[in-house]
Amino acid sequence: MKGVLLAVSWVLLAAAVPAPATATEPGARAAAELRLHGLTAAGNEAGLGALAADAAAPPVVRGRALFALFSRRPLPLSQADRLRLLRTLGDASPELRGAALRCVGQARERTLESEALRLAAEDPDPQVRVEALRAVRGWTRQGHLYFLQQALGASSTAVQAEALKSLARLEFRDVPPDIVAYVQGCTGPNQPVEVRLRALEALKAWRKLDWAEVRDVLFEAEDSESLRLFAVAASDGVGPVDERNRILVDILSSDPSQRLAWEAFQRLRRAGGDESNLLKGVARFLAFSGRRNAATEEMAAYLRSRGLRADYRSGAWKITRP
Repeated sequence: MKGVLLAVSWVLLAAAVPAPATATEPGARAAAELRLHGLTAAGNEAGLGALAADAAAPPVVRGRALFALFSRRPLPLSQADRLRLLRTLGDASPELRGAALRCVGQARERTLESEALRLAAEDPDPQVRVEALRAVRGWTRQGHLYFLQQALGASSTAVQAEALKSLARLEFRDVPPDIVAYVQGCTGPNQPVEVRLRALEALKAWRKLDWAEVRDVLFEAEDSESLRLFAVAASDGVGPVDERNRILVDILSSDPSQRLAWEAFQRLRRAGGDESNLLKGVARFLAFSGRRNAATEEMAAYLRSRGLRADYRSGAWKITRP
């Protein structure tokens, strides 16, 4: 009986003692973060290397330690450093593979270009593919087309967008017609905003952006602000001037986005010519905006320079003729 009681006591005591934190628990993450902060502040490269190699630490902290370590390495990297990055590019953890790719890009380590391209085309983790595409972007050339085409076919919007950004760095003459057609297809309203924006940017870089594509984005008020800002900027020198200016006046007069209104105002002011519609558009925007900042003050100064009164009173702009 005494032996049974003793065994029960040991079981209860073991249950009362907390198990050591694992790398995925908040306590372990916080402790590793503190360790990383101290090592980084002290410039302790040996400690950063040990933390990056510590299998008990959370992978995300190990990746940050690796990047902090290589941020201090002199360039060009030593053979030992290159081999370390190569091994890490094959690590089971996507956080570590991604960190190694950021190191490759930062160090401009072209000896690892082929391995980075392979990850851009094949890695099962979308964020790793994004990091791989960013790492090799500075070296984008025709020989990358196979890998970029693989990335274009990814299920991840982020991977597709990064591939399109890389394609935009190529000369148009180096891009096969089927890829050009694919990029043109990515500009449609059924595409994710980021993919559509990067496809439009690629066409602009190749000088193949049509007025119809720009106009479609300008007319679609439900589109994201970033898309429409791009379209306003891309409208410079594209399409019929009168039609473009009419659309910009409509944006200035009725769009709630101050950034869009400001970009439209800047372009219309530079365009010159008949200013009557521009004056009406600016007056209408100020009357409904209720905001006072550097942009609206400059718009008000423009109206004053054209003989109108523009005063900000009681939280609203009052536009009148003297």
